Amino acid sequence: MNDDEDLDTWLNALAGRTEDKDVPEATMVRSTILREDLEIQAKIDRSAASDKNATQRLLFRLRRERVLHEPFFSRLRLPLAIAASLIVAVLVSFQFQGDKDTDSNVAYDEPPVFRGGSSNDIVLKAPAPAKVARALVAELGQAGLTATIYRDSDGYYVDFDLPQEQSIVVGQRYFPGGIKPRVGHNRIIITK
Repeated sequence: MNDDEDLDTWLNALAGRTEDKDVPEATMVRSTILREDLEIQAKIDRSAASDKNATQRLLFRLRRERVLHEPFFSRLRLPLAIAASLIVAVLVSFQFQGDKDTDSNVAYDEPPVFRGGSSNDIVLKAPAPAKVARALVAELGQAGLTATIYRDSDGYYVDFDLPQEQSIVVGQRYFPGGIKPRVGHNRIIITK
């Protein structure tokens, strides 16, 4: 055999590809390498297990001694989420309420329709119908009358009844727009 073939045979026996009885030193070197490899792997496995346990013990000890704290946000995640949800719900409800007329004096969105009987309808034009309607209700309230405000797309309606016994007192008062109510049912329509 030539040297190249001997070298190939020896390397194949060392690699474990062939078990050639003619190359006992290659088999012996191979078994030594495998044994050392197993010992090294065992040491690595033992140290990895002890490192993991040591790390866990260290973390436990640090938490127990209050040196290592949990992140602030992790403890408050649920309460903060609930608070944020409530804030959003409140803001959305205020937004939807803000779309409507927030005038608390408005009784209904449309005035009632009176059938039969007479009604004194007075039309009043004003640049700010809501303000005028509130002022008129306040003035009627000071005169001892109960007035109701209604609103629709045309403007504001103020309905009130004027009894005979109060007509003299109410007739002497000045109302916005020079309104002169009559005895009975009165409706003041305020538009722009």
